[in-house]
Amino acid sequence: MKHPVTLTLDSPLTMRMLAYASQLMKSLGLNHDVNSDPILANEVGRLVRLTSAFLQIIKVDIKPHLVVRACVYHCLLHYMPSKTREFLGKYRFDRRTTLFLSKVLELRIIANGET
Repeated sequence: MKHPVTLTLDSPLTMRMLAYASQLMKSLGLNHDVNSDPILANEVGRLVRLTSAFLQIIKVDIKPHLVVRACVYHCLLHYMPSKTREFLGKYRFDRRTTLFLSKVLELRIIANGET
């Protein structure tokens, strides 16, 4: 069964962040061509797009590449915990970035009416 193609119009920042997320996933052996988890890739993409929007709207002074790392790590924790140690061995992100991501995730929960 073919999956429908979705057209998205991403900002230049979002495109760079998505490209970096893809690079991080490939460095862990999780590229689309190999038998990686498509749910993980979709969640990373959604989270990167969401955090990119917040970065652009509120003009917070956090480096986008650190946000991408935090997004990938967050998704790995939920979908592939076996890869988290390898990820942390290769990539770092700071507490401020983690706090930013947690606030974005809280807002997403509120917006979706989840508890």
